[in-house]
Amino acid sequence: MCDRESDRESNRESDLDDRLRNRICRKCDFYKEGETLECHAFKISRRLVKEGKVNLDEL
Repeated sequence: MCDRESDRESNRESDLDDRLRNRICRKCDFYKEGETLECHAFKISRRLVKEGKVNLDEL
């Protein structure tokens, strides 16, 4: 994979992480703004979205 493709993939993953944080983490009582820790719910949700088993609207 060339650097440009790698950068695009990294940007897509970063965008997905941000969107998941907006959907999941902000609703959690333990979430602190700007925190990048990943709980199990976040990791499972990200994996399901990446595998195409659910989309963000279904979360």
